[in-house]
Amino acid sequence: MTNVVVCGQCRAVSQAGTSFCFACGGSLTANTQMAAPVQPPAQYAPQYAPQFTPPPLPYMPPSYAPTGGYNAAGPVPNAAARPTGITILAVAELVTAVITLLVAIDLLRWAYSDFYYDDFKWAVIDGALGLVYGAISLTAFSVARGIWFVQPWAWKKAGIVSLSLLGIVVASVLAWGPTGLDLFGVVGQTSILAYLSMSSVRVLFGRSPTTLL
Repeated sequence: MTNVVVCGQCRAVSQAGTSFCFACGGSLTANTQMAAPVQPPAQYAPQYAPQFTPPPLPYMPPSYAPTGGYNAAGPVPNAAARPTGITILAVAELVTAVITLLVAIDLLRWAYSDFYYDDFKWAVIDGALGLVYGAISLTAFSVARGIWFVQPWAWKKAGIVSLSLLGIVVASVLAWGPTGLDLFGVVGQTSILAYLSMSSVRVLFGRSPTTLL
């Protein structure tokens, strides 16, 4: 048996010698009673049971039940239940990665040729664009893998890749006029962005179904 104090406000039981009630935070320096039992009376027991409600997780359809992994974006969906559209999206990102890699190699080759012929302005422009396309290509390869395995981070990176390519294409068209590759890029990347913005796709990647970002 150990001496305890009973709060005069909420009737919660605390250890003797404490200054504040653990339940209501009220002062125990006045209006308290001494009691012998360590445990609270049976009628008060539910009041002191720990109350914990886990935070709600993002809504996930039953077919994409979490496999046990979690990250900052929420539960990792079941990759085995990957829809056909997501598979096509992963392939599209892989195609984007390959094309941008080929463009990067071609631009770097032109940069070397321009530098060799002392045309330094174009060497700098082609070289910078080649490095940018190379970085986008490496990112797109990573995104293709992330989408294939339905990793939540891949949704945001896929949008960044598409927006970056669209920006480069628009700048290219304004500077040198449209080409067939530019048209292919605009249609392809716009289609990817439109698919990523669908609520069902956002939910699958752990995003909010009602807000785009």
